[in-house]
Amino acid sequence: VVLKASNAMLQVTVSGASPDVPNVSDNRTWSGPSGSVITANSKFSFSPDCYTLTVGGVDFDDTGSYKFTAANSVGKNSVTINLTVEAAPVVTTDPTQSTVIATQTATFSCVITGHPQPSITWEKNKKALANDSRIQISETGSATAGRTSTLTITNTAVGDAGDYVCKATNSRGNTTSNTVTLVVQVTPSVAAISSPVVVWKGRTATLYVNITAAIPSVAVSPSSRQWQFSNGSVVTADSRFSFSSDRLALSIS
Repeated sequence: VVLKASNAMLQVTVSGASPDVPNVSDNRTWSGPSGSVITANSKFSFSPDCYTLTVGGVDFDDTGSYKFTAANSVGKNSVTINLTVEAAPVVTTDPTQSTVIATQTATFSCVITGHPQPSITWEKNKKALANDSRIQISETGSATAGRTSTLTITNTAVGDAGDYVCKATNSRGNTTSNTVTLVVQVTPSVAAISSPVVVWKGRTATLYVNITAAIPSVAVSPSSRQWQFSNGSVVTADSRFSFSSDRLALSIS
């Protein structure tokens, strides 16, 4: 077992009643996980007697069984050594910010590599999340090639807004993704402060309303507020109709 990016040295010993065969590569060979005979190159090197194979800068795809075969005039024999490459978890793809309208579905994804396969969890505002009727955490893919963890929140509500993070841990270490924010927008709620409004003929009537939104980030700007007549046509300011600066009051003179 070796750490990713380090060098792995696979060693064997050879003994036999007959004299050793001369140091000829055809009589002492190493084969890799694919079964092909290994030749010396920038990644693989051998000791002079060929009893030690060094695999340089190992990666996950170097994991597998390596077989050494020795032959002499009597016959041949072989031995297998299993190589396992391990690494602490690494976030290769961070989740991204998300903005949804209340009741829509919000989704975050995080891609992790590492071996042994990391345990992946999600947190909201530093508190661990677990599957329930609205929250589902699923995983796909290989941890060595990239394991994707997906957090899905259905029927979102204002209470789901906050900071989310993905964490992963295995025996080699742990890691944390970037923190991302979920914004949940809501339709503004409009209420009349007093209704009905009764005034004397010829005097000024002022109608007041109040707007509430669950979070400041979805507050309704004055420019997007309008008053309408009962027939649906929009009221515009003129000699008889005027608005307060926040357009929450309409005066009719």
